[in-house]
Amino acid sequence: MPAGQPTCYSIIEVGSEKILVRFPADGISEDSKISKILPKLEYQIWYGGEVMTNAELVTEWIWSKFFNVSVRRPRVQVQTGQVFVEEIKEVDNWKKIENKLCEVTGGINIMEQVTKKVTYVLQKMGEMAQRHDGGKVSQTTGYSV
Repeated sequence: MPAGQPTCYSIIEVGSEKILVRFPADGISEDSKISKILPKLEYQIWYGGEVMTNAELVTEWIWSKFFNVSVRRPRVQVQTGQVFVEEIKEVDNWKKIENKLCEVTGGINIMEQVTKKVTYVLQKMGEMAQRHDGGKVSQTTGYSV
């Protein structure tokens, strides 16, 4: 972490796996929740705000669901660098993202599928680390198994 960067530690749960993670905190919201700032670059604001890409939606989903932080998304005009609007997404924003994606995919919760696959990978990593370390803290994965 850069010197002076506020750092948070959190135990996140992906499926049945718990992992200790370290992440930078960008601020504190009005309700004393940690906030993450994720700017959205706008190239043609004269046509209105651009649609969020899937990558941007997934990033918001990860921050709100797993790290339990609110997301502040300033929309920045690329030509001038001015912020013309700031969206504040609450901690439960991940539910809205999942619902929106379910509508698009005909009721299939893609994020739930991603969570299941990541859980499976983490479980296998834990099993491999446990066999290798005999139940000690794993040097390869960085979490206790």
